[in-house]
Amino acid sequence: MTQLIFGKKNKLIFQDEDHFFKALGFLVASSESNVAKFVLEHNEDQGAWGHECRVRIYSRLDEFKALFANKVTAGVGNCIGRINCNDYLAYLESDFNFNYTGTIVKADVESSIPPQHRNSFDDGYNL
Repeated sequence: MTQLIFGKKNKLIFQDEDHFFKALGFLVASSESNVAKFVLEHNEDQGAWGHECRVRIYSRLDEFKALFANKVTAGVGNCIGRINCNDYLAYLESDFNFNYTGTIVKADVESSIPPQHRNSFDDGYNL
C-alpha cells in the first residue's frame, strides 16, 4: 500500500492512492516544463536542524494548492510558492525512482507505478 501521510507538523495528506499518483504525475510534468524545481537547501549551515528538500513553484500555483493542500507556502522573488516536506520527497526517491536532486525521468517514475494507478498518474501528468 502507498504511504499517504507525510511530515510531522502541518502534514501532507493525500485523500487516497489516486490522489497520490495524480500529484506525482503533475510533479513529473512540472519538472519537465520548469514549472517547478526541486532543491536541497543546506539550512543546517544557518543553524537549522538539517537540510530541507523543497519544491520551488514558478507557475500553476492553483494546481499545486489543489493537489498539495496545506503544504504550499509563500515563495520569494520569481518563486511563487514552495512545498517543504523531506519525508515526501525521500519517499518518492526511494519508492518511485524520483531523482529530485538530478533529472527526473518520466519513464523511470512510470515503471514504478502499480498498473491500477497508471490512469491517475496520467491524469496528473496531463493537467
